[in-house]
Amino acid sequence: MLQRGPDKVSKTNRAETARQRLRARFLLALSVFALFQLATGAAIAQPGGGPSRVVVANVIKTTRAGNQSFVGTLEATRKTTIGSAVEGRVVEVNFNAGDPLTGSVDPETGSFIGQPMVQLLTTTLDIEIRAAEIQATLTQQALDELELTLPRNLELARATLAGAQSRLDYSRTRFERSQSLQTQSGAISQLELDEARSLFEADQQAVIGAQADVDRLMSTSDLQIQQARSRHDAAEQELLRLRDLRNKYTISAPFEGVVIQKMTEVGAWVTQGQAVAEIVQLNPIEMIVNVPQEYSGQLQQSLQAASESEKALRAEILINGLGDRVTGEVVRIVPQADLRSRSFPVRIRIGNPQNGDIFLLQPGMLGRAYMEIGRPQEMTLVLKDALVLSQGETTVYKIGREGEKTIAIPVTVTTGSEVGDWIQVSGNLNENDRVVVLGNERLRPRSEVDITESRVEQLEESEMTVVPAN
Repeated sequence: MLQRGPDKVSKTNRAETARQRLRARFLLALSVFALFQLATGAAIAQPGGGPSRVVVANVIKTTRAGNQSFVGTLEATRKTTIGSAVEGRVVEVNFNAGDPLTGSVDPETGSFIGQPMVQLLTTTLDIEIRAAEIQATLTQQALDELELTLPRNLELARATLAGAQSRLDYSRTRFERSQSLQTQSGAISQLELDEARSLFEADQQAVIGAQADVDRLMSTSDLQIQQARSRHDAAEQELLRLRDLRNKYTISAPFEGVVIQKMTEVGAWVTQGQAVAEIVQLNPIEMIVNVPQEYSGQLQQSLQAASESEKALRAEILINGLGDRVTGEVVRIVPQADLRSRSFPVRIRIGNPQNGDIFLLQPGMLGRAYMEIGRPQEMTLVLKDALVLSQGETTVYKIGREGEKTIAIPVTVTTGSEVGDWIQVSGNLNENDRVVVLGNERLRPRSEVDITESRVEQLEESEMTVVPAN
């Protein structure tokens, strides 16, 4: 008889030990599962086989428009390539691809002030701005001086004219008296008469000159002030031009968004019009769905009706890979059909949910939009928790009476469209029937129940959009 060696015996023992461990683990798992089943059943069924405790809710009926679903793609609401308005050397770059861009609104002008992204070298321009500031100051001082001195000069010229007029009056009187004396009595000599005449004529010329000075100042004062003011305005405009040019050396975000491409670095020389970044606006974001021609008229009517009632035409959006639905609003139908598919692009605006600083919806994602665009139809709705799936059938337990007992009557239903937490069903159910929504998993047909809570549910405004069943 052959004898097994020590190695073969050791291997056999190890295999037997492994099988025993697996058997023990299986028995332990089976025991845990049995205890779980007992605990679950004890939480629903009462001791001693009494009635099962349940929570019920009412069945509702509503009239809703028909609905359709359309495949769509997410696009950024705005997308732009930011270029430089001037040429220069890049000295600062304050962003990277993927960075969010923020900004604020100027309370006085209402204009958007975006986050600075790129700074160009401005040394020479800063010198020009300083020189322009000095020139503006000098022209302002010259204007102030003219506005102060010209009225005084005019006042002085008028005083000079008045003095000259007084002297002229005196010399005229003296000349006329001298002329009379010589004619009547010869009391004065011809020399004295000539002196009086000469003084009178000189005073006449003085008055003419003084009047000319007054007229000149009166006619040119406003012109001189206007010219000085124009020189100052020109200096101010030059300063504004240089400051505006200086602002263009700082390239800022035109709106809040996210950088998707970085196109420059510190030290680079950018020319006028050269791109430095590409950014997109992600909140809100838009879905573009192509609606076939046969639905476009109905959709246009629904959009018009929503506008007349001052409500938005809503759409439920389900994005591939994201479990939660989001709600959007139809903003416009582009009136140009695709010549191949004969479908019209429809833009749906969506508030983009965030996880921290990250937007969950990204351009290029594929999804499906559900919109009510058909004729109104009556729908019977129950809460989704009322459904019990078993052996390929969908059952709802309706509350009924059997003598003194409250019992659960199974009703086989066919499901249809979803409306928020509700689902459309077809079966032997009427409005305001009560159906079990909690505790229905352990029920048996016509088993006695104890209602611990009876809910009266209503269709919420946020649940109005119908989503077709898959």
